Amino acid sequence: MPLLDEIDGPAKMIGALNTVVPFERPDGKTVLRGYNTDWQGMVLALRNAGAHGSTSKQEAGMVVGGGGTARAALYALKEMGYSPIYLVGRNKQKLAALTSAFSEDYNIHLLSTEEEASAIPADKQPVVAIGTIPGDSPIDPGMREILISIFSVGTTSTANVAGIAATNSNKVLLEMAYKPAVTSLMQLAQNSGWRTVPGLEALVGQGIHQFRLWTDIVPLYEVSRDAVMGKEREA
Repeated sequence: MPLLDEIDGPAKMIGALNTVVPFERPDGKTVLRGYNTDWQGMVLALRNAGAHGSTSKQEAGMVVGGGGTARAALYALKEMGYSPIYLVGRNKQKLAALTSAFSEDYNIHLLSTEEEASAIPADKQPVVAIGTIPGDSPIDPGMREILISIFSVGTTSTANVAGIAATNSNKVLLEMAYKPAVTSLMQLAQNSGWRTVPGLEALVGQGIHQFRLWTDIVPLYEVSRDAVMGKEREA
C-alpha cells in the first residue's frame, strides 16, 4: 500500500487492497490508485441470498474469525446497516486489537466464550454471518460452542420479538473459504436451518467490481458467475 499514490476510503479502513488502477491526472502524470473490492463481493453475495440489511430494523450481524478478511467483513456488514456486529474468536485481546481501528458506530461486540454468546438478547441475535476462518481445518472447540449457541437459537420455535418475526430459514451465512464445498462452519449453520452461501459467490461479486474499475464496463452477473463456477453457456 505505501507504494501507491492514492488509496480509496474503504481500502484504508480495511487495511488491505486487491485492485490497482492507473489514472492519468490533468497534468498528464499517471498515478496508481488502490481499491478493496472484497467487501463489495461480500455485500453482493449476501444480497443475492436475500440478506439486504436495514438501518431501520437494526438487525444484528456476525463475523467469525479475527484475521485480515474479518476486517473486510466488518466493513461490509456495517455498510449494509447491520448493528450490532458480533466478532467471534478465541482470543479477545487479538479481536480487540483487530477492531481498534474501527469507530464506535460500528457497534462491534466481541464474543470469545459460550457464556457471552448465551447472554445475547433474543432481539439482538444475528441474522447474517460471514465466516473468515480456514475451511480445511477443524473449528476450535471453544469457538464451536459459541457458534452452536448462536446458530441454534430459533430451532425449536419461531421468534417474534418487537414485532419482527425471524426464523432460521431467513438467516444467512456467507462462508469466505472456497474449499471444501461444505466447510465445518457451513455444516454447523445448516444443522440449525441457516442458509449458507459458498465463498465463490463473493469471488464473483468482487471480480465484477474489479472489472468495472479496470474497464469502466459492468459485466453481466450471470456470465461472470458462470466463468467463476466453471459453467459453459450455450451460444
